Amino acid sequence: MNSDDTANQQLDHILNILLEYGKGNFSVRTTIPDSDDTLNAVLVGLNMLGEELEYYRQEDRRKNQLLRDVFENTDEIIYALDIEGTDLSNARFLFSSNQVSRLLGYEEEDLKKGFGVWSKAIHPQDFNTYRNHIHEALKGKAVSCDYRMRKKNNGEYIWVSDRLWSQDAGNGRTHIYGAARDITQRKNQEEYTRRTLAEIKTIDSIYQAAVKGGDTLEILHLLSDGIKKLVDVTASRVFTYNPKTDTLEMKAQRLSAKHQEGLMMFLGKVSVSSIVPIVEPGSRFHNILEKRKMVFATDPKEIIELMKDHTKVPAFRAVAAPARKLLGIKTFSVLPIANKERVFGMLTCVANRELSLPEQGLVVRLVNHAAFTLARIRADEELREQKKFSESILNTLPVDIAVFDKDHRYRFVNPKAIQNQEIRDWIIGKDDFEYVAKRGHPKSLAQKRREHFVKAVHSGKPHGWIDEYQKEDGSKQYIMRELYPYFDENNELQSVFGHGVDITSLKNAELEKEQLLKELGQRVNELMQFNSVVSHHLRAPVATLMGLCNLIEMKPSEEDVHEIMEGVKVTSEALDHVLRDLNMVLATKSNLNQRVDKIDLREIVRLVRNELELQISSANATVKLVDNPDLKPFYSISSYLQSIIYILVSNAIKYRRQDVDPVVKVVAHQKESEVEIEVIDNGLGIDLKRYGDEIFGFYKRFHNHVQGRGLGLYLAKAQVETLGGQIRVQSNLGTGSMFSIVLPNQAGEKV
Repeated sequence: MNSDDTANQQLDHILNILLEYGKGNFSVRTTIPDSDDTLNAVLVGLNMLGEELEYYRQEDRRKNQLLRDVFENTDEIIYALDIEGTDLSNARFLFSSNQVSRLLGYEEEDLKKGFGVWSKAIHPQDFNTYRNHIHEALKGKAVSCDYRMRKKNNGEYIWVSDRLWSQDAGNGRTHIYGAARDITQRKNQEEYTRRTLAEIKTIDSIYQAAVKGGDTLEILHLLSDGIKKLVDVTASRVFTYNPKTDTLEMKAQRLSAKHQEGLMMFLGKVSVSSIVPIVEPGSRFHNILEKRKMVFATDPKEIIELMKDHTKVPAFRAVAAPARKLLGIKTFSVLPIANKERVFGMLTCVANRELSLPEQGLVVRLVNHAAFTLARIRADEELREQKKFSESILNTLPVDIAVFDKDHRYRFVNPKAIQNQEIRDWIIGKDDFEYVAKRGHPKSLAQKRREHFVKAVHSGKPHGWIDEYQKEDGSKQYIMRELYPYFDENNELQSVFGHGVDITSLKNAELEKEQLLKELGQRVNELMQFNSVVSHHLRAPVATLMGLCNLIEMKPSEEDVHEIMEGVKVTSEALDHVLRDLNMVLATKSNLNQRVDKIDLREIVRLVRNELELQISSANATVKLVDNPDLKPFYSISSYLQSIIYILVSNAIKYRRQDVDPVVKVVAHQKESEVEIEVIDNGLGIDLKRYGDEIFGFYKRFHNHVQGRGLGLYLAKAQVETLGGQIRVQSNLGTGSMFSIVLPNQAGEKV
């Protein structure tokens, strides 16, 4: 084979390799002939280029997989939506973590069907809230909202707290990012606390009515109101018991519009007030009253029998079954209010859902309390027992409970709030100023509590806040507190209920999640910026190589071939520079497990001066460390710190003014557990108004009269952040720059 054939074969190999590279196939290789000519060198270089490109693609895939693994292993649902304009109907999912499947049962294929799958899973009562927060996020606001989501497999709802933020995607499109975590347990706790407080308020209202001499009917009304607030019954009736005639007399009824309309349809002209339970001996209701037994009927047949025995009216007894179905009655409760000695009355309640056992227990406690209160009205001894009963309920609650009078003096404190029995007895009738004085707490604590008390009383509404305490071990404790003012019918303040819940673990978890999401967002932005820069700087030399290959296909003259090969060589060298820069950046970001050393700043500056000896001498520059006798020893990664100072000093000499000799000063200051190092020069300076946002960018240059690639400040910032620090710059054109590096003292740590 002659030399021309060999050259043509080599050119064919070069063209084939470049075409495959252009398709993204970096694994193609060619056999290198035993020759030392230029084309053979190009083939060698292209083989090496393919190996490096394949390596970086695999590295990019690994990092993308790492990021996905982080998303997939967090306990939050991470997702991204693409929205055109503000119309949610055209929204589509760009990404969703596997927590969507774990928590809700929806697979990625379900979400690809459209946003409707997600929106239909949101509880109808919560969708407007979610939609409004999406619109707020579209305006550029970071928002958070709580809503319920239905599980695909069993139809149950869970509560999620969703943090939403947006990013402009261009062309009128916006990307909405969401991070939703399961807060069902917290919501259940809040609901438990709400019901507990409602129970306490009902108990207290009954207690207050009893103290003021309230009669049986008033107590029964308060009990009926309390039960409705606690378990949302749809209809209830209040009866008093007449022991002389052994009959029940209906005193009040509360019917929803649906129940009122349904009853009228079945009863016609028959008065609803005539529907009174049959309590003749041997009847179902007589047995219930006789045994003081509370009934929570959920079986349809049992409900129908109770409805039949609820009246002697034939018309209603005949339609009990269809009436139950039409009105959607799922629970029929019969609640006799009685003690061992006597029956005071009865409540009947219906609900359109089955009451849970905890709800039934709550109702039972309230009914028992009402019965106990009615008995106490008739005896001082029973009044004392009622106080003991009420306090026993409060003492068993898993939250801090305190009851204050209108002057903010303690009326009651449960053991959860103050464990010391002696202090708990002493504090009754005292205020917080006396309490902090006795316990040696700062007076500001009492003043802060007084301010919250005044806010709650003046607003007439529940008022909450979070107390933050510093514990002896240095950690923080967070207590969520709320005050509930209670006013009587004359709008006179009677008492203020307070409760506190330790939310330290929840608060710490939220802070950790916020920090993680912030770091993840930063990593995503860096990755997107890195990918953009890589594609930009690789595209130009690859396009040039492809253009040169096109020229080769046109069968140029030998002289043109030589020029084309020179172009290939120059372009390959430029591509090699880019790849080396990228390798340096990746090495900086991946080499995280370095040994921490005691830093000798004087030695580091000396080493930097030695490395830059030629540049310092040729520029007649002065590089000095300003001594600070107050600087204490600190710990960090010495190799990184030396690299950072080298970059800043080298840039100061490179971008110097021609009219003065360069002077570079390194100054260190102690700042509690941090050290601030300043590198100050009298060089050209940087126009921060113009370039401030790009100062630490990748391949960003601001002076073009000297050689450079715009990589130094990017690497310096990456190394500072690896050390857990921050870097800032102050600069003025023509007077110089000051770079400030703030680093944590990492004694005993590894970065």
